Amino acid sequence: MKRSSWFGLRLLPLVAIVSLVFVLACSSSDDADTSQAQPAAPAPAPTAVKAVAPAPAAPAAPARPAVAAPAPTAMAQQIQSVAKPTPVNPTLPLIQAPTQGPQGAPKFGGTVFWAGFSNPPSVDWSCHTTFNGGLSGHVYEPFFAFDNARAEALPLSIGAWSLSADGTEYTFTLRDGQTFHDGTPVETEDAIATTIRWGGSTHAIAKQVWDLVQPTHTAVDSKTWKMGMSQSFGLWPVYQAFNGAWLQPKAIADTPPDQCFDTQTQAIGSGPYKYIEWVPGDRVVMERFTGYKPRSEPKNGSGGAKISYFDRIEMVVIPDASTQVAGLRTGQVHIANTVSGDFKSILQADPEISVAVIGPGMPPYLVFNKTAKPFNNKKARQAVLMAADMTQWMTASYGAGADWVLDGAIFMSDGPWATEVSTEKYFKPGGINLPAAKALLAEALSEEGMSFDDEILLLAANNIFYMDGGGSYTRQILESLGLKVNRPNVDWATVIQWKNAGCDRPVDPGATAPGGGWNMYHTRTSPFDPLSNEGFSKTWSCGWQNPEIEQLTKDWLVAPTIEEQRALIDEMQILVYEEVPYIQLGSSLALMAFRNEMAFTPSAGGFNLSGAWFK
Repeated sequence: MKRSSWFGLRLLPLVAIVSLVFVLACSSSDDADTSQAQPAAPAPAPTAVKAVAPAPAAPAAPARPAVAAPAPTAMAQQIQSVAKPTPVNPTLPLIQAPTQGPQGAPKFGGTVFWAGFSNPPSVDWSCHTTFNGGLSGHVYEPFFAFDNARAEALPLSIGAWSLSADGTEYTFTLRDGQTFHDGTPVETEDAIATTIRWGGSTHAIAKQVWDLVQPTHTAVDSKTWKMGMSQSFGLWPVYQAFNGAWLQPKAIADTPPDQCFDTQTQAIGSGPYKYIEWVPGDRVVMERFTGYKPRSEPKNGSGGAKISYFDRIEMVVIPDASTQVAGLRTGQVHIANTVSGDFKSILQADPEISVAVIGPGMPPYLVFNKTAKPFNNKKARQAVLMAADMTQWMTASYGAGADWVLDGAIFMSDGPWATEVSTEKYFKPGGINLPAAKALLAEALSEEGMSFDDEILLLAANNIFYMDGGGSYTRQILESLGLKVNRPNVDWATVIQWKNAGCDRPVDPGATAPGGGWNMYHTRTSPFDPLSNEGFSKTWSCGWQNPEIEQLTKDWLVAPTIEEQRALIDEMQILVYEEVPYIQLGSSLALMAFRNEMAFTPSAGGFNLSGAWFK
């Protein structure tokens, strides 16, 4: 495969290197033609699984376990290399995983049961942000995907692509042999419609990239199209890999992006598995799509050859963390891709289970609704941060034995844009000054015509352990400030519904279901750089309408030197700690556990069971 050098374009000479330290892979042709769909392929490179005796392929469909287990503005057309900054505190490795013995030849067959922690609100990737890398990554095929180390954006449904010398026009060509699950071929009109829906979706990163370059699309033929942009931009493939655009037929992709399509009839993709059944609150069932034609390159993260060895994947909704662990230990489920750190030592001691710790993590956030009183007033938001003990918050979220660190850098301390400026407001070296926090909150309440008797509505999903635990401590913070708190007992799907529909609405006292507004909610995201920080978005979670952060982001994109970019990053972090649009609790790596009868390769490039098999 031919790899492109970084484009030294007017807009992005440095961002292209340092934002996520990505190298884009640009192929002149996609891969060698293979006449058979879903061919048997060589085993993936060995990875972290313990060697055990062969086990039966899969148990019968499980019931849930009942018992819990214990460029400058003017510059040269091309730049071959640019020095990149190094992380400030690279303390958390990308993948920690056990050693592996021989796996043998890959085998087809069996049903793999995957423990999911939450009921997906929909299987539509556009109208919500939940499970896009998990469910969507099996059923839909993106244009680009990350490699194993999240260091390279690889073409997946794209066979060839190029960028014009002035950096304002891409040409994309689909790879050969792709069909949708309904048997129709994947063509240009589908790709264009999918891209347009991505740009208008609920994904804040997609919206920010779309607004930045204002793309237009022109079909060349049934497989090729051109995308013009309002300005030079060399990172389109990176951000499409980062925030997936998943191919669908045009008739479905034409669904307005803020509306979910009909799950029962329109969940049609072109990936290695196809949807069979979605039972809300219970499971999502997928089966191997025999018409899928993999790429010829070896599997690499979420890219390369995606061979579906399993006949069937069932994601079983098991909200309780201890019940997930019980299912793993008894063999009723084979893999859990998000496990509470409280169970790390128990799982590591089990000879039938392998445990992998994977990064970079997605920092947990407490996000304020800045359209609702009193947190439309920055003094109220500042008061919550002032009253928070970050160690207690992270311990409540992930457990004392989990792989987490305190992290006050808004672009993550293990990333290239980390800075320590203003983090004293996070770490509080002088301790918590609760009286000062209460006084500041009292000012905000008075300014907004409210009192301490007015109720605050806190949303924290009861079926996602780190949100549930973090929400419990958030309630303590608010009550320590003298506030009355309503935390409805709702799952993640309901939180998503509530927060999406509750902007600019009054908060209903005592509310137990969506319909009114909200004040704050727990989530997580991946803020690697200013463009990918959803907290800067004007639309995400009711948005942050701040012209200063918008201008700083634009200035950062065109800054001619790393030093100037770093200075702008400092300004952004100072602004975030002054305005407190959200609070980043810390940084945590993902804990994954799987049974050793599976040959499985943990990857930081995204969770995908393609390429895994039963020994």
